Amino acid sequence: MVRAWAYLFVVSCLFPYVEIYNFGTDLQPTALIFGAILVVLAYMSQEGLSLSWVEWLFILVTFFAFILMLLELPDPLAVRGFVTYLSFSIVVIASKVAIGYIRNLVGIVSVCGILYALCGVIQIIVDPNLFVAIVPIDRSAYGLGGRGVESLTPEPTFFAFHLILLSLVRYQYGRKTYGEMLAVVFLSKSASGAATLMPLLFSARHRRVALAISAVIAVGLLASALTLALKGGGRVEHVAELVASSDMQSLLKDQSVNDRVGSIVLSVTSVIFDAGYPHGFVSWRRYVEQSDWYYSTFPYVSGFHGRIHSGIGAVLFECGLIGLLFLVAIFAQIRELGFITFSVAFLLLLQSTPLAQPMFALIVAMGIIAKERRLSFGWSAIWKKSSGRQAPIHQRRVFRTAEPLLNPWRVD
Repeated sequence: MVRAWAYLFVVSCLFPYVEIYNFGTDLQPTALIFGAILVVLAYMSQEGLSLSWVEWLFILVTFFAFILMLLELPDPLAVRGFVTYLSFSIVVIASKVAIGYIRNLVGIVSVCGILYALCGVIQIIVDPNLFVAIVPIDRSAYGLGGRGVESLTPEPTFFAFHLILLSLVRYQYGRKTYGEMLAVVFLSKSASGAATLMPLLFSARHRRVALAISAVIAVGLLASALTLALKGGGRVEHVAELVASSDMQSLLKDQSVNDRVGSIVLSVTSVIFDAGYPHGFVSWRRYVEQSDWYYSTFPYVSGFHGRIHSGIGAVLFECGLIGLLFLVAIFAQIRELGFITFSVAFLLLLQSTPLAQPMFALIVAMGIIAKERRLSFGWSAIWKKSSGRQAPIHQRRVFRTAEPLLNPWRVD
């Protein structure tokens, strides 16, 4: 029973934007629902549920977010903000449980990545609006419109970021991630997605990967320049042209760039200027409007709908100093997966990837498992050396899988 729900939960994480019921949001709460059921089933099983200290910390931060929500009800933004933290904590705990039951996680993720890419190719060949009926928000009505395809996500940038998250999971199993990178550059055509791939170019121990990615990006930029010259191009081409011409003033006036950079600057500096004071979930619009200097610099910051286009920025703005400690704990776990994974995950959350993205929470869970495995082997060695016996079973067995899941000592 638990194993079956583990598979259902993983599938819900892999397809977080596919709509079963119209909840009116980008991310669907299916991973939260299936994850909660999986956690309950695991707790009721004979083996019970064991939480690490960092998982308890996530729960405490979720409780803090619950208090913030109570202070700001009945505003729906308060409920949405709390559900973000609740979803992250539940999905992290459920992912840790599920990984112990899934025997071929990397194979499932690989098939999922191929399916996303195929759907993108079909959109290009057949109809860019082909999957509008199963994504939650009808952004696909813009079609190709100078941007890439959306596949099974609401917009090209979401498509790119989801592919990158899938590639990070596969990367932990030693799999090559060329396919995802090609899809990011040539299918999503997302400038943000292409920029997020940059840390791979600085991996001294993966020169072939760096060379391959450099060639892919070079070809992509060349194709973008050609498209720009022939028919006006789209977002990637426009941003590439502004960067090439060093026209930073015009670059900041680009609405998408303006919104993202402005969200990061305003939210991060709010922690410094306001001494770590938590602003909650409903005051972003008012904060933007009152920040005259910032608003004149970033006139397209999306304060009008209360959304912060930065996952890290949202946590810092909403929870203040508590949010900073929360983020430190999150990335301390991801660091166990290697510097490249840490860098890419940081860039994703710095941008518009929300904390509730279930694939991000799954990667955090992988980091927790890697850390526990490293500590377990360390204590096992100490026990064996001091007593001449094997360590107790609860110290030797970290997760139930025959597959070599992670390499916690991986140094990129």
